[in-house]
Amino acid sequence: MPLVFGLARTVAGWLVGIPVLLVALGFVSELSNLAVVAVLTVPRFVISFLLIQRWFPPIGGYREASVWACASVVMAGALDVLMLTNAAQISWLSVPWC
Repeated sequence: MPLVFGLARTVAGWLVGIPVLLVALGFVSELSNLAVVAVLTVPRFVISFLLIQRWFPPIGGYREASVWACASVVMAGALDVLMLTNAAQISWLSVPWC
C-alpha cells in the first residue's frame, strides 16, 4: 500500500506541479530554486493531505492529516532544495541532457 501511495503522490505531483510552474513562469521570466519550492508548497500540501486522508485515514482526523501533510511538504521541499542547489557540484544529481 505505501508503494501505491508513493506512485499516486508522484503522478499527482507531476500532473499538478507542471501546470502550476508554467503559470508561475507566465508571471516571471525565471524562478530561483527556492521560488520553485515555494510555488509548489500549497499544491504539495493539498495533494499530500488528500492522499493521506484516502490511504491512511488518521485517528486524529483532519488535524493529524494536516500535520502529516506538513511533514511531507517540509521533507520534500528540503530534498528539492538540497538536490537543486547541489546538482551542479555533484555529477550524479544532474540530468545528462540539461
